[in-house]
Amino acid sequence: MKSFLLLSALVVGSLSCSMGRENQSVSKAERELLQLERSLIAAIQTKDTEKLAGIWADEYLGTAPDGRVVNKADLLSAVKGGALALESLEVADLRVRLFGDVAVMTGHAAVKASVDNEDYSGSYRGTGIFIKRQGRWEVIGVQVGPTRKCVP
Repeated sequence: MKSFLLLSALVVGSLSCSMGRENQSVSKAERELLQLERSLIAAIQTKDTEKLAGIWADEYLGTAPDGRVVNKADLLSAVKGGALALESLEVADLRVRLFGDVAVMTGHAAVKASVDNEDYSGSYRGTGIFIKRQGRWEVIGVQVGPTRKCVP
């Protein structure tokens, strides 16, 4: 299970990393989300489960590319195990929508990564849901799925 858990967290976690490049008039909330995402990626790479415990909301639920539903405890356990090796990640088509203290982020990520020495490189689309509580943003949900070419 941990193979897609980390990949899911990483893909959606990285979606906002291109936010500043795509939109020069970034709001304060978007800047805060950008910083949160940078912290999320760094914490995954350094296995900082204490920092991740503060980023992922206690009631976090996510859907991995294989359809499994995962929670905060699942993700923290997977990160602690150190299964993810990330070679590169390219983000495109980012969209951020703010609804008061809730933000929804969608985007695309081309990923070169392995989990438990198994290749999970590919093209993924993701949606992240964030909530602002007591002045700080938390990730409350994520959905990640592989992209496929569709024939019109």
